[in-house]
Amino acid sequence: MSGTSWSGEAGFTLLEALVAFAIAAVALSLLYRVGAESLFAESVSAGSIEMVSRAQSRLTALCHGGQLAASRAEGDDGGGFRWSSRVSELASTTVASDDDAGQQRARRVKLYAVEVTVGRAGRTMSLASSCLAVGLAGTP
Repeated sequence: MSGTSWSGEAGFTLLEALVAFAIAAVALSLLYRVGAESLFAESVSAGSIEMVSRAQSRLTALCHGGQLAASRAEGDDGGGFRWSSRVSELASTTVASDDDAGQQRARRVKLYAVEVTVGRAGRTMSLASSCLAVGLAGTP
């Protein structure tokens, strides 16, 4: 049988294997960090979207839900959310307009600034709008 000599060059040395494991560990830790940060960013984004939705709902209810009047209010919105609203009168004037019977009537037109703030766990979101309110001239 012809002799085959064993040369020590086959396979990896212990040092090469340790370097490969170290590089793999660094790569995995970076992937973990990126994944954790993206989950956190998604959570913050979802919370912001929910705050905007709640603030828009309150703003719509104030501007279109009935009579406006200068006021401040606040309360619990459920799910750990708190809200506050501020309505202030910006301008007021009386204008003449025809009613359904063709008679001219004086109507009071008021412009209000409406601000709604919704917050949760130290983060807040504010939305502001201007709303018109029209009523008869003799009403406040």
